[in-house]
Amino acid sequence: MEKVSLIIPVYNGENHIGECIENLLNQTYKNIEILIINDGSKDRTKEIIESYAHKDDRIIIINKKNGGVSSARNCGIEKSTGDYIMFVDSDDSLLSNAVEYLVLNSNNDDLILFGFTVMGKKNRKNDTLTLKKISLMDKKHIRNQLLKSIMSTKDNVFGYIWRAVYSRNLIIKNNIFFPEGIKISEDYWFLLNIVKSAKKIKILSDELYIYKIGESSMSIKYIPSILHDMDYVNKWMYNNLVKDNKEFEIGYYCSVANTYLRYLQNNFRKSDSFYNMHMEVKQQKKKYKEAIDKTWYRFNKFPLKSCIAIILFKFNLEIVYEVLFYLKQRIQVERGY
Repeated sequence: MEKVSLIIPVYNGENHIGECIENLLNQTYKNIEILIINDGSKDRTKEIIESYAHKDDRIIIINKKNGGVSSARNCGIEKSTGDYIMFVDSDDSLLSNAVEYLVLNSNNDDLILFGFTVMGKKNRKNDTLTLKKISLMDKKHIRNQLLKSIMSTKDNVFGYIWRAVYSRNLIIKNNIFFPEGIKISEDYWFLLNIVKSAKKIKILSDELYIYKIGESSMSIKYIPSILHDMDYVNKWMYNNLVKDNKEFEIGYYCSVANTYLRYLQNNFRKSDSFYNMHMEVKQQKKKYKEAIDKTWYRFNKFPLKSCIAIILFKFNLEIVYEVLFYLKQRIQVERGY
């Protein structure tokens, strides 16, 4: 009977880590180990997780200096002893029979990708319908279709690492560890790398993971390293996927164009003058001009709002988008969003 290692990185998670642990302890599948990586928490997290560890020897606690989520996950991988690995964020949960269902559906697979449910934001959707379409495809086409869908900017498979079961042997054999020099898109990079390396891939559209989005979500914060991090992933995509397979080229260029869009949005979340933020974005644009030129007319490749933005960028009308996004941010702040 396969053993499953559940890896939970946590930093200052006193308000939710207990609920997460109880959810995993109550899984119907019992041959698990729960590795909790306490990444230098300064609140009561350590005390809480130790109280659970005293009650159940399947819980393994690793206390370390704060090094970020990638460092914590890498530590969990190294210490794990299971046949399979799953990642769980400390404020999320799994359906009670999720692990059992996944093990029963496994057949020496390297990767099992499954669906998720979103809680906390009504405008955030999942990718269940896209998963269903891919799962019906001929198995010999699934890897490339999955890669293209993850790289896509519309009707895509979201690159969250907690929505999959991984063969530990595949991870170790291919030395696939999270890049510790980036703070965003590290999970996206990891999933792409796994799909590229996997020999046997299974797609399940069942929504087994519950993704809870709170006010601390990275998607609504200013992230200083966003450009560096997304460029790192884009460069990896080109060197490891696009250069030897033109089938992925348009997805790559859409991803690069989307990087510029995400960077612009992020930059206008700063506390700075409109002029300074505008000039910073303008200075960066030359790096993304080729991608914008190749994608601005591909209306079926982007959601409507993103498509409008890319068209504005093509004709050097960023300032229109910047003003609208800036005003939106101001309104949200005033309303306390």
